[in-house]
Amino acid sequence: MSKRTIFIFILFSFLMNFFLGILFTTYSVFLKEKSLNLLEMNLVNFSYMAGIVLFEIPTGAIADLWGRKRSVALGCLVMTLSFLVYFKGSSLGFFILAELIGAFGSTCINGALEAWVVDSLAHYQYQGGLDRIFRREEIKQVAILFGCLLGAFIAQSNLSLPWLFAAIGFAILSILVIVFFKEEYFQKSQIKFSLEPIKKIASESIQFGWKKRSIMGLMVFGSILALVVQPLNMYWNIYSQDNYHFSIMELGFLFAGISILGYLGSLASKGWSRYFGQEKNSIIASQLITAAAILVLGFFRLDLAPYLSFFLLHELSRGLIKPLYRNCLNQRIKSANRATVLSFDSMIKTGGSALGLIIMGLIANRFSIQAAWMVSGLILLISIPFFLGIKNGKTKANKTPLN
Repeated sequence: MSKRTIFIFILFSFLMNFFLGILFTTYSVFLKEKSLNLLEMNLVNFSYMAGIVLFEIPTGAIADLWGRKRSVALGCLVMTLSFLVYFKGSSLGFFILAELIGAFGSTCINGALEAWVVDSLAHYQYQGGLDRIFRREEIKQVAILFGCLLGAFIAQSNLSLPWLFAAIGFAILSILVIVFFKEEYFQKSQIKFSLEPIKKIASESIQFGWKKRSIMGLMVFGSILALVVQPLNMYWNIYSQDNYHFSIMELGFLFAGISILGYLGSLASKGWSRYFGQEKNSIIASQLITAAAILVLGFFRLDLAPYLSFFLLHELSRGLIKPLYRNCLNQRIKSANRATVLSFDSMIKTGGSALGLIIMGLIANRFSIQAAWMVSGLILLISIPFFLGIKNGKTKANKTPLN
């Protein structure tokens, strides 16, 4: 049963990211076609992040009450509804509603899915390690790669069609969960809706961070990075289409390149860290490249080849940062504080992303996409000296980052 459980988990993860990937190429282009301006596009995405914060704790209680299997199945059905609202929607209000519904569905799935596979394997007395099972970044990138190309292909005739395909896909996933997920060991726990877990995470993390300034400084830097990348995440396809006349299919191939370069950056992070010795130095070097590439994109009108080169370079260096950052943060956290501090780190990075959507949406809408990129690059460049004050971890120079 352990092998069966692992196979189902990997298959579900692949299919979920594949169906999500169908939407990635044309997300902003679709919103533009529906007459949303650049700020309104970001407000739509902002509503999703706000929904994640609102629903994270209540949906955890749903999983405890009904079981992880039912929570994941419910999440898939709710995501189906979200995509159908997008498919039929035509205004800002519809899309904000769709994002809030989608946020509820996502929070039903995310924690419950991993809890299901861990608890199931424990129930079946699985003796192997969990590290290989949770190497989902590889699965995710391959699935998204195929999904984004399919999404671009079907969107050539109608930009609304990817939402319909994603809705059908998640409806199929709900059936897969109901039929193949097993949870005969589940025992109902007491449900209690409360904001106390959020208050506890915030309070304990701030107290811990006040004593460990390097940890708090690192998390602040992570939130700045989350803020900085938002105008590139949201506007790359619109900018490519408006300035270089990319077709929808060409946008799909560009997004495939983005996925590949980000993954290659993640793989290269081990060698990058060994080369620079100290993890802080490797992070600074990677973000200097990111900032430089963004600033070139923001300050100059480039021909197509230089534009693609600098844009993909920034994606490569962004791929470096995730494992480097995780390693740098985890080296500084004691085991007893790890879950609390990592939860708080996730919360403030979400806050940074949300703030970036508002600020950069205002700049892009008032001035231009390039202006938003320019400001992003400057913020990142200015924040790097602040990061210099963070001490290197007490680890050997050749320690490699966690993946």
